[in-house]
Amino acid sequence: MKQITLLIFSLAVTLVAVAQKETFDVTTYSRPAGWKKVATDIAVQLSKTDNAKGTYCLISVSKAIDGSGNSRTDFNNTWESAVKVALNVTAAPIMQDSAVENGWTAQTGYGSFDKDGLKGVSLLITMSSPDKLVNVMIMTNTDVYQKNITDFLTSVSLKKPTPAVVKKAVTIQPNTTTKSAAGSNSGKFAFNQTNFDDGWVATEKADWVEVKKGDVTILIHYPREEDKKYYSVLEEHCSTFWNLLVAPHYKSLRDYKFYYNSSYEPAMICYAYVTEPDTNKEVYVTLFKKNTAWMEIITPDKASFVKAFGIDIDKVDNFFGDWGPIQRMNGYNKFAVGPNDLNGLWTSNFTGMTQYVNTFSGASAGMDTHSSSESFEFNGGSYKWDLGVASGFVGSIKFQSVKSAGKWNLQGNWQIHFSEIEKKPRLYNVYFSCIKGARLLWLQDTGYGDFKAYGKKN
Repeated sequence: MKQITLLIFSLAVTLVAVAQKETFDVTTYSRPAGWKKVATDIAVQLSKTDNAKGTYCLISVSKAIDGSGNSRTDFNNTWESAVKVALNVTAAPIMQDSAVENGWTAQTGYGSFDKDGLKGVSLLITMSSPDKLVNVMIMTNTDVYQKNITDFLTSVSLKKPTPAVVKKAVTIQPNTTTKSAAGSNSGKFAFNQTNFDDGWVATEKADWVEVKKGDVTILIHYPREEDKKYYSVLEEHCSTFWNLLVAPHYKSLRDYKFYYNSSYEPAMICYAYVTEPDTNKEVYVTLFKKNTAWMEIITPDKASFVKAFGIDIDKVDNFFGDWGPIQRMNGYNKFAVGPNDLNGLWTSNFTGMTQYVNTFSGASAGMDTHSSSESFEFNGGSYKWDLGVASGFVGSIKFQSVKSAGKWNLQGNWQIHFSEIEKKPRLYNVYFSCIKGARLLWLQDTGYGDFKAYGKKN
């Protein structure tokens, strides 16, 4: 192993552009002759094996994904998940000098691994731009492929990243002054409108939450049955929902465009000028979705859209990823909680599993599963809390359960106090979001963790 380590990792990792052979996402490279190639939506893998000698070499190149903006942080995060945990590497990586080329910063580290009888050396190269990350991972147990690895690494070139626009993070702060307004759940809940501190006003409607500020209106559409369908073509996906959500409410479509985004987890965007049938007024409508609900953004014209969000969709390239100013609007589907809103049973269930497969033989290495069920039952000023968990490898799953009961009270309309959960008093942040004909209850322990959604059981 020492000889392998010295031969392979004495290579200088550079980002030098050579004659383009193959392209995957933003990365071009030369594939070693005779190597097998397997490509998926998220990565391309090149491999060479000699079954007679028991030697192998694997090279994996990832699609560009969202990065932290710090090259060493990107490396540490990837090493932790893709190398340390996956390959049972206990020692810290041996780092090489970083390299900078064409707007990307490369960090390189390596280490030996020994997992389930599979031994070798793993080399990780992370290439970071101000907002994106590409990972190259190499695994081998021989020095036979040294020249192939050298040729591959020196052939790698990445498309120059689009300059990232650094924006100050904005936290949505609801104003504690909310009021009732007409909506699909009017009369069922205390609050159907929220006035946010930054001037946006959210109002619950039958099919969406309407968010307004000045001459900008955003309709956060509720999930639909059509959302469950798989769409292999992005343009088809976007145009389908344009016809479902936007087209029925307007006429005289003009300059319709679909924005093709080839980044990891691409944004779906289509936009056009349309005419309101009641007023005959032309408006500029953008339909947007990226890890959000479908959002219909209505502005007087394109210039108003650009002014509101700082993005001119016609001028950004296909790898643009800074959609934060639009994505954050999804968070305005947020409403306060009243003292009589919670009566009943609210539940949250989770199930997940991991299937382990031997990388080289394809044989099953077992399955790990985890499921949990948590509930809050409110009755006047009292509550019951129940958490059940089942986890472990199939065949040896362990079950655990814990329960509490006591008194609860609201502190304002955005926090709730429980007298005892797991033998301690607890304070949670709380709010509602709207879906078609119902609400989701969101709770977050102020001591730790993120928000979790609960649905009401009828």
